[in-house]
Amino acid sequence: MKKSLFKKKSVHTRILSVVTLLLVLCLFVLNIVINHFGILRLWYVDLTPEGFYTLTEKMEDYCHTLLDGTDAEGKKKEINITFCTDRDYIVRSRELRVTYFMALALAKEFDNVHVDTVNVVYNPTAVAKYKTTSRESISPTDIIISYGEKYRVLSSKSFWTTDTDGNEFSYNGEYKMASVIASLTAIASPTAYFVSDHGGSYYDPENPDSPMSISMAGFADLLTECGFIIKTLELSDPNLTAVPDDCALLIINNPTIDLKSSPEDYDKLGYVSEAEKIDRYLINNLGTLIFNKSYEAELPIMESLLSEWGIAFGSGMIEDEEREYASSVGDGKYYTLGVYDTDSESFGSAYYENYANLSSAPEMLFCNSGYVFCSYVDGEVMQEPGTYNASKMYGSFIGTSEAATAILNGEQTPEGFKSYASIATRTYLDGVTGETSYSYIFASNSEYFYSNEILSNTSFANYDILSSLINSISRTERYADMALGGTSVNSSSFGGKQNVDMTLKSYAYDIYSPDGREVVRTNAALSTSTRKWFTALVFYPPLAAFIVGAVVFIKRRYL
Repeated sequence: MKKSLFKKKSVHTRILSVVTLLLVLCLFVLNIVINHFGILRLWYVDLTPEGFYTLTEKMEDYCHTLLDGTDAEGKKKEINITFCTDRDYIVRSRELRVTYFMALALAKEFDNVHVDTVNVVYNPTAVAKYKTTSRESISPTDIIISYGEKYRVLSSKSFWTTDTDGNEFSYNGEYKMASVIASLTAIASPTAYFVSDHGGSYYDPENPDSPMSISMAGFADLLTECGFIIKTLELSDPNLTAVPDDCALLIINNPTIDLKSSPEDYDKLGYVSEAEKIDRYLINNLGTLIFNKSYEAELPIMESLLSEWGIAFGSGMIEDEEREYASSVGDGKYYTLGVYDTDSESFGSAYYENYANLSSAPEMLFCNSGYVFCSYVDGEVMQEPGTYNASKMYGSFIGTSEAATAILNGEQTPEGFKSYASIATRTYLDGVTGETSYSYIFASNSEYFYSNEILSNTSFANYDILSSLINSISRTERYADMALGGTSVNSSSFGGKQNVDMTLKSYAYDIYSPDGREVVRTNAALSTSTRKWFTALVFYPPLAAFIVGAVVFIKRRYL
């Protein structure tokens, strides 16, 4: 007669119970070991076809240039990366998990990079010193990167590139992380000055909690991420004879008061008009001006100055039936999507050519926008009077479809292309050294152009494209190497590690020219369904064999 497996006081039962208990304990210990060494010590194999959990060699090399050596005080540069929730939640969140493992990989490579987690829901005081005016609280999905007293608070979404439907089609984390570290560790920071005495909107670092500063916090965050120190400037100050030398960017946003002019003071010794202060800054200091106004504002003196650079403004709002965007907000505003310039010779295309070639890439959003046009012959170089080595040229940055209309001087314009924003470039050739230098004016015609609602929406490309543009025309050099996959520029990686499971899969075998060479991009990674079948074939047959073997063994031996 066969022995019963469940016979009272059976030796086999006791042995099986002990073995079961030991197995449970072993699994518990194994779970702790895997959790500790597999995550914190990075004992794992990256099986993602995109290489999400592996630092690229370019990232390692670039971070060595940022983190090796010492700071101005001779101390080692210590970078702290804080995730604002528990590790269990991080590893369950795809958005956070990829960035978390990237941070751990950095910490493993560099002993002066430290990664920590803190639950800001249960312990909000732990991150109180990082609270900024752009947000009422720090979210569990935020990531804080700090260096000494300098820090950045970033959303986990900002490490990803999304299309207009909100799909994450590329992980841009290496470029984003390296850019922030480059900005934080920069020895000298350039200064962006907001003109504060002509009405409109500006960010005041001395009064960051004011309603006006809060309304401009998104743009301020963009500037600080680019490496700028933010200050305010009163052009009307009689003691101010020139824009400060440390000004890398002069910003006049939504002015309601025109530049002041006092003809009676022209003959006074040392008198410099406000328009002259701006002009001297642009020409003598090789400066950059960002000018944005409401299409309804009338500013004759300011517009006359800009007209000399080739920039003029339409007096009515753009309507573009082909590119209307139906906002779910229901705020009564009129939204449109911009059209990327695909002309490889254009200024705008130099920044977003790869975006223009990808139909799924994010687009720029515009709200209640007027248009900008050329005050002379568009596309022609305008030589400065009295000189042979200085010239100005107007170029559209981004515009509408051919169906757009607007109002100019009280009359509706014919359907046709209109520019939401344009750039005037002054080129100066030094006759002695032969070197060429540049000054820029970037102009737009919407009071909402730099609004928090638009810049903070990661479904659109406004933040990324404006960041890259401002970095370029202000020459701050605070962004990471484009080889890491920066968005909005001609990066050979289309803005990071492409998610083969999302929208970019349809672009296999597309032809593009990231570096002037015609390249065929082949996407040979496994699809989701393929990986599921592969997992099933590898895992389930051995599991089934084990179960069947165990049942047969127990049945023959005990039952």
